Amino acid sequence: KKRYGDPNTITKQSFEMSGIPFDEYIYVDNSNKEHIAEYISRADCVNLFGGHLPTANKFINELNLKELLKNYNGVIIGASGGAMNMAEKVYCIPEVEGEHKDKSFKRILNGLGLTNINIIPHYKLFEKKVFSDKIRMLEDILLPDSKKIPMIALPDRSYIIQQEDKIEIFGEAYLLENGKIKQINKNKLKGETIMRLILNGGGSGEDVKESYELFAKEVNGGSVMYIPLAWNHGPCGECIHWFKGEMAPFGITDVDLITDAKQITKEKLKKVSGVFIGGGNTYKLLKYLKETPAFENLKEYIENGGLVMGSSAGALIWGRSIDSCKDDGLGIKSICDQNLVNLQDTTGFDMLNGYSLLVHYKKEEEQISATEQRVKRLLKEGYKLVCLPEETSLWINGNQAKIIGPKPAEIYDGHEKQTVQTNEDVLCR
Repeated sequence: KKRYGDPNTITKQSFEMSGIPFDEYIYVDNSNKEHIAEYISRADCVNLFGGHLPTANKFINELNLKELLKNYNGVIIGASGGAMNMAEKVYCIPEVEGEHKDKSFKRILNGLGLTNINIIPHYKLFEKKVFSDKIRMLEDILLPDSKKIPMIALPDRSYIIQQEDKIEIFGEAYLLENGKIKQINKNKLKGETIMRLILNGGGSGEDVKESYELFAKEVNGGSVMYIPLAWNHGPCGECIHWFKGEMAPFGITDVDLITDAKQITKEKLKKVSGVFIGGGNTYKLLKYLKETPAFENLKEYIENGGLVMGSSAGALIWGRSIDSCKDDGLGIKSICDQNLVNLQDTTGFDMLNGYSLLVHYKKEEEQISATEQRVKRLLKEGYKLVCLPEETSLWINGNQAKIIGPKPAEIYDGHEKQTVQTNEDVLCR
């Protein structure tokens, strides 16, 4: 209060200056917290204030606010620490002098569970903050901690809107993850939806029903660009009947068939609601994309909120390298491709933080031993791997990733193996 004045008055003035007046404003603190359930039931908007995060977090948990908001249908706004507390697991910045050295200071707290996004507010301030012992906030605290939990850093005036699974970023934003930082939104006043990727292990029909349902939901009745350039069993145009048969049960009927990579233009991509890239020979597909503007056009499309579903070869190209599928003489036909087009640059889009993919994973019982040999070889060569059975997809929605489908995926970072079940979060984003 000494610094900001009466929070109730400031809230009222802020909304009124924005042209959003309310009939009533109620400021909740210790003096009236026993009425919080009644206040929420009457409110059209819940506004969560900032301040010292551990203090605010303790208060919202004392209020049992997570339970009270479960069935709330109004708008919830969080500013600064209030926005941080909206996450399921809240990353708590040790911002006060001495907190970063205090072993009892908890950096992960239980939040409201309204989102999976952890934000770092006031980013420009924290970016340059240095404590008295020369410990730097960004380099020595935030980036190392991002190896455990990803964060989106927002300068003042930037914000995120989330409605169900749709996420839009307005203003500058930076992703802190795996000890690295990259800018994910550059336009100060323009909102962008974070990229959406559904990477499938190469199945079809009923086996991938859950993935198709998700794709159709995201397409939301719009048109789809179908890219079968990897197809190696005749003219790629012959695939259209198969694809339409796969999509029709899910309400996707408006399909733009691509038979030449030159057709993948920025103008066409702006008109579609999603892109589906089919399987076949991965080297052939990547060569066609890279020898035309198609590769950069697709990269720009996905970075600006586009939706892509890739199956088999169409999934492999989004990893670090497609050489994870290179024929190595082990006789695993379903996951091996020959470089018949003599492609030299086998680097993919590298949208998985350095991971590459293995698809059609352990399809045949008799190939399991050979597949395990391949995994060992790739790990020895320094690969990080996401291994997807045909029924399984990796669903990347912004900075969140999870496994969908009936079979688990296997993820290798170094020689450590992680088995990830359906709907479980994945840390490759």
